[in-house]
Amino acid sequence: MLDSNIMDLFGKEFKNDVKVSRISEDIRGKAIVIYGGNNLGKSLQASRLPNPVFMPCEKGLNAINGAMVLKTTCWADLERNGRKLTSRNFVEALDKGAQITLIIDGFENIGKYCKAMLCQKYKVPTIGKANDGFGCWEEYENLVWGFVDNLLGVGYTVVFIGHESWDGKKKKFLISGDERNIKPIRDNADIVCYLESNGLDENGKPIHSSAYLAESKDFFARTRFSYMDTYIEDFTAENLVSTIVEGIKRQNKAEGFDNVDFKEQQDIYKEEKVDFKDVIETIKGQYDQLLDKDDDSHALEDFFLDTVEKYLGDIPVSEATETQLESLICIKNNLEEKLETI
Repeated sequence: MLDSNIMDLFGKEFKNDVKVSRISEDIRGKAIVIYGGNNLGKSLQASRLPNPVFMPCEKGLNAINGAMVLKTTCWADLERNGRKLTSRNFVEALDKGAQITLIIDGFENIGKYCKAMLCQKYKVPTIGKANDGFGCWEEYENLVWGFVDNLLGVGYTVVFIGHESWDGKKKKFLISGDERNIKPIRDNADIVCYLESNGLDENGKPIHSSAYLAESKDFFARTRFSYMDTYIEDFTAENLVSTIVEGIKRQNKAEGFDNVDFKEQQDIYKEEKVDFKDVIETIKGQYDQLLDKDDDSHALEDFFLDTVEKYLGDIPVSEATETQLESLICIKNNLEEKLETI
């Protein structure tokens, strides 16, 4: 637990910019990866999660009725879907408590879609030949990362369904796909489930798969939540949700925290909306305060001019544009801290 004196110190120095992280006993906002071999029930069980909406990057829904499906056949579709799903109407619905599960089926193909678009953009057969042979790898990585990051933290339960591949060097099963495609998904996932087949029953019908939520010598898997069960013998949507919720409840109880809703949990990531004109006016006011406190040496006025030059170069604050908003915020913060010391 945090020491109260330490909390007071940080509260005094950072004010509203310091918060205490909390965990919500809810699957809203969770990022889940489900991967393994074929015919393990990955898509079927995902379709039984609350209000499933599929973005199929592969043809994995041929045996599933009743799921909502967004057209997803290329990068343009993915980009459009991401933009619409984070638009005001959806965000407002999520803020009011709507529970929606976004399922990206065959997520290793996100990278293939992105590469195809970049090949068209640069008129090359492979992205490695773009930019006179230097490639456009960073652009590719940033586009995939941006798409994934855009969906996380809004309030959806985001489920990524993928396949396994054998890594001969590490001697274990890993998530299949290009590392630049897989990394932003794997690294942002709260839970990575590796599925294993249990074969057929006496009637020749598939038995539900089992899921592992912790890494072993044979495969990669994980959960961020230390009190969560790491094995689901009967992998179903209901058992997955129960495992997540019960694990977080045990953690909150053991660590002495009450439950919070998703919105409260995400408060630590909330970005403050800053108005350009307000920042300019604040800096002007800070400058006047510095002049009031300045002595004959003009040390504080020099501090102001040096701070402006550090972040804007030879451009005065009055001529800065909205594209330089972050530089202006840096100036404002520096001046605010200086005024607190004099």
